[in-house]
Amino acid sequence: MMLTPLILHFIFIATNFFVAIIEGESSVTFYKENVTYTDGEINERLSAVSMLQCVVRCYHVTECAAIEYRPTEAQCLILSSVVEATGAANYPQFIKNQAKQCADEWERYGGQCYYITDNAVDRPKCSEICFFYGGTLATDNSKDLSDFINKFKSGKGVWIGGLEYGTEGSWDSGATMSYSNWLPGEPDSELDSCIMYSENSLGWEDAPCQSPQRCLCERYDSIIPE
Repeated sequence: MMLTPLILHFIFIATNFFVAIIEGESSVTFYKENVTYTDGEINERLSAVSMLQCVVRCYHVTECAAIEYRPTEAQCLILSSVVEATGAANYPQFIKNQAKQCADEWERYGGQCYYITDNAVDRPKCSEICFFYGGTLATDNSKDLSDFINKFKSGKGVWIGGLEYGTEGSWDSGATMSYSNWLPGEPDSELDSCIMYSENSLGWEDAPCQSPQRCLCERYDSIIPE
């Protein structure tokens, strides 16, 4: 299995979860859970000399739902599906990107947590704030998610994690921009490359990146740094 070399930006380890932020890619969060699985749910058995290497290998496998790292065997089990278990596991096990609860003021939707800042700042500052919280500006990649965002923002103007370049765009999270929710007539400026929801709009508008708006952040984990 060929892996593209990655530059790790930072690693954050805590008691009940493991987060690997990978520079140039989206963040990957693994929650520590005891799970059960059958042999048929083992997608691959890969070599790994560390838990971190096991995480990176899972990152490259679309079907990876969880991992089991076996240090004595230097082996990483890529699991396509699992069931949570109450008993103790023989090896460290982590479930990929499954937030069970969100911190105060964060709202859960679709396995992720969302938060709107109190203060309005420019788009680059919003990116920094969301990164500090362990996430990115929100990826709005479906009609259902757009409906959730419009309900959650409650009439507030918010930056989301999209940048548009003419007819193409990208998300801060690294996801492909395969869905759009532009208002009629938008995008209307070649100079404005940042995407937002204004106070009373139900769709996207392009806007100058330096204009102040609240930040709509998303992340998988439920811990806010002190």
